[in-house]
Amino acid sequence: MPASSRSPSRRQLWLRAGGGVLLIVVFYGVSLLPSAWLRIAGHDYSLPFVAWAHQSLTRYAPPPILTEMAAQHLAVLLPEFLLSFLSSLVLMFSARQLTSKSISFGFSDGRTAIWIAGIVAVSWFADATIDFLDYSRGLIETTSFFRPSCGGWVSIMRTTQSFAIFMLALCLPVIVAPFFEEVMFRGFLYNACVPAWGVIAASLVSSALFSLAHWRIGMDLPIFIKYFALGSLFFAARVRFQGIGVPIAAHIAVNASYSFDGLLRCST
Repeated sequence: MPASSRSPSRRQLWLRAGGGVLLIVVFYGVSLLPSAWLRIAGHDYSLPFVAWAHQSLTRYAPPPILTEMAAQHLAVLLPEFLLSFLSSLVLMFSARQLTSKSISFGFSDGRTAIWIAGIVAVSWFADATIDFLDYSRGLIETTSFFRPSCGGWVSIMRTTQSFAIFMLALCLPVIVAPFFEEVMFRGFLYNACVPAWGVIAASLVSSALFSLAHWRIGMDLPIFIKYFALGSLFFAARVRFQGIGVPIAAHIAVNASYSFDGLLRCST
């Protein structure tokens, strides 16, 4: 039998799975270097590409078009998004060589909208549950369990006077982030891990890494559980629809719901 037609051994499958996990950790870890640098260096914005991004932003949109706080925030996030996006493209176009299978975008059917709406509902229910837990522990004073997200990207959109920066702050978290995260966690990692470990174990690994990628210093266990649950639902959609198309659409819907809710409900 020709070598090209032989099925890979169990050892080869495990090596592919382990290599896939390692690549995701390395690629995503590299993209988080700007944030890690700021925490280690005490908000020192002298890191070369961060400093360059900050200077470019303040030159293009000086205050009050873009506030200094928003410029610093964007100067960190833009390199992170660029590195993540480039990493996802590398993984997408090299998936067949690294995992023996290309990343599929799958198909949709009459239940696509139900899946997307259900995932969005679960995300908001998780946030309401977290708010309730925080309220019961005395961490927040409000009894409103659907608090809008007013920081981060929403803060930039609300304060900038530049339409281009507004669209940038809208499109990066709503469209670009779902694309590269689904390529990484439900595309490449799915192809690498499922043949070796099966769907359930691969889902647990993928969802745990997805949650860790969103977990930051100061966040507690309920936040981790929320992102783990979302990652599991995105993974289930990947299995159900045989590709990452529907997970990307659901991810976009979740992020868009938070962005537009923040724009509508946060005070200026």
